[in-house]
Amino acid sequence: MAQKNIYKFEQDELRVEETGYTLIPNDVIDGLDTPLTPAEFCLYVYLCSSDQNTSRAFPSRKKLAERMNCSLSTVDRTMRKLINIGLVEKIARYDPDDRTQLPNRYKVYYPNSADR
Repeated sequence: MAQKNIYKFEQDELRVEETGYTLIPNDVIDGLDTPLTPAEFCLYVYLCSSDQNTSRAFPSRKKLAERMNCSLSTVDRTMRKLINIGLVEKIARYDPDDRTQLPNRYKVYYPNSADR
């Protein structure tokens, strides 16, 4: 579940206790050669927020569709675009015992980063 800010009134003053945030590179907002569509931007932000520490996220396609309020085909099409422009890498995962497919892992890249 996503972390939310907690708002408290203390001594007639509103205080915000941060419980989490996501950093999005400015280049994603306005520096790409081809601007992202709203769906592409939404998916990129969600993947960035899924795991800030390792730049790896593995939400299911269904979870992504729920979070983006869209169909699975929209998630798939949007993900392909992010992969094609180099902002995301999809890594297939399989159960080591029975080789059934697990949710994919996604490695998120920042534009112009050295590890891309």
